[in-house]
Amino acid sequence: MAITEEQRLRWMELMSEAVAKELPDDGLLRQRVIEYFDWGTRIARDVSADPVGTDLGGPGRTPRWGWGGLV
Repeated sequence: MAITEEQRLRWMELMSEAVAKELPDDGLLRQRVIEYFDWGTRIARDVSADPVGTDLGGPGRTPRWGWGGLV
């Protein structure tokens, strides 16, 4: 798909608007959801830029979000 950084940021903008509109008024919850989207979209952008068949290796450690922050 060759996702560009501009496309990724636009998607993040739209998702941020949806989070603000649809999720409970809980700043920490909203922050964690946006952090998760940011992490995932960076992977999607990176993976989509590589030619088909390229060994991308492992995605690395999957972050775990909690009320105390990223753990």
